[in-house]
Amino acid sequence: MKSANWAAVAEPQTACDRSGGDAVTPTVFGNLLAGVLPAAPKVDQPWAVAVSGGADSMALLRLLVEHLGPRRGNVTVLTVDHGLRAAAGDEARQVGIWCRQLDIDHHILRIDGAAPTTGIQAWARTQRYQVMLQFCRDNKIQQLFLGHHRDDQLETLVHRLRRESGPEGLAAMAAAHPRRGVHLIRPLLTVRHLDLIATCRRFGQQWLDDPSNRDRRFQRVRDRLLLAALPGGEADRSALWRFADAMARTRQVMDRQLQDFFTAHGQLHQGAWASVQIAALRQLPPAASGFFLSRLLRALGGAEYPPRTTRLNRLIEQINSSDLPHFTATLSGCVLFVKNDRIVICREWQHAATMHYPDDGRWHRWDNRFEIRVSKGFGSIMCGSLGEIGWGDLRRERQLHELVTALTPLPRQARSAFPIIRKLDDGRVVNHLRGYDGSRSNGGDDRLNIVFRPNGRLLGPDEWIDV
Repeated sequence: MKSANWAAVAEPQTACDRSGGDAVTPTVFGNLLAGVLPAAPKVDQPWAVAVSGGADSMALLRLLVEHLGPRRGNVTVLTVDHGLRAAAGDEARQVGIWCRQLDIDHHILRIDGAAPTTGIQAWARTQRYQVMLQFCRDNKIQQLFLGHHRDDQLETLVHRLRRESGPEGLAAMAAAHPRRGVHLIRPLLTVRHLDLIATCRRFGQQWLDDPSNRDRRFQRVRDRLLLAALPGGEADRSALWRFADAMARTRQVMDRQLQDFFTAHGQLHQGAWASVQIAALRQLPPAASGFFLSRLLRALGGAEYPPRTTRLNRLIEQINSSDLPHFTATLSGCVLFVKNDRIVICREWQHAATMHYPDDGRWHRWDNRFEIRVSKGFGSIMCGSLGEIGWGDLRRERQLHELVTALTPLPRQARSAFPIIRKLDDGRVVNHLRGYDGSRSNGGDDRLNIVFRPNGRLLGPDEWIDV
């Protein structure tokens, strides 16, 4: 470990560290887990834990191991080496040494490709989630534990205030959040960073110090310093946290109400487009319609974050005041238009890149909306939007009569955005349609699976819609 930065262990048997942190006890952690897990875990259920080696993730790992006791073999630790610092590889290997001492399985996941010259932290975050979620999907792990804590939650709130986020964004990070078929679990969102340092000391656990956490070039570091300098100190930070917590509770209530609204007045269609009754949408209060549209736009457009409040408010004003037969708008990678008595929301097909995927039996992500799996021996494929020219070509393919019949009734924009899969060896279009019950009565190929898996919860239960 020539270039790693170490934080030494101090007072390992003391529950309160010198800066005022209170170590998390087994009882407290058990209660935190019970409050965030989507369901009671099975005895042999595998869990993955993201561990960078910092105090927060090391405290989480030690708490989980303590909680599981003899079932600690269910835990797999994932450390991501972004390749951004010379010391990163040594640090990842040090995490592996600590895991071996705990008799825990450990994997180092490396990022392929060069980092951008700007937006490095955002790029690193996106890449980190991609490789960890891919590992979980490949290994049938449904829970990924993350060490985010209360201080991280406050920094996220400040960041989203700067982005002019609406109520959903101001709720900051969710304690349990579905993504790519994996539940992201954050049991420490109510715990301070100082408390996690004290927790490491309770265990006598060393940790690593990442110098980028002090680099003022990064906005998150500047936000951290801003929060530390608030005139009211801890009282002001506690008030901000209570605000984010109130927004999170509001989000939960609106989730339930808008799921009922969507069930009564909306529909999610095969191919990942939606329609909503105009009259019903106009009757919603502006805050509710903004939340509803934000959730739909993010899921159907594949965006990482909700649209900005100013643009969303402008869209709502258009819907409520426009001559609707001629209404059309674009936002967050989606196009909105009117068909009969409904507003249709679908992906702008021009923004969905064509991607190639091997027949390796693994789940792959397309357009940040769909999951694709190709059985070994099927042959590599490419996936992209049908497009307007592609529709004419497809109609001339006699062997794809079932697919053409299914697509013909769709609105033109939704049909153009429909995912089309071709075999790489001969360019042949593959009929991948299947019924919502998983049947293949309409002629789809069993060796190919493509499902709509929105980035986060759409409305209500976690969706997995066969296409």
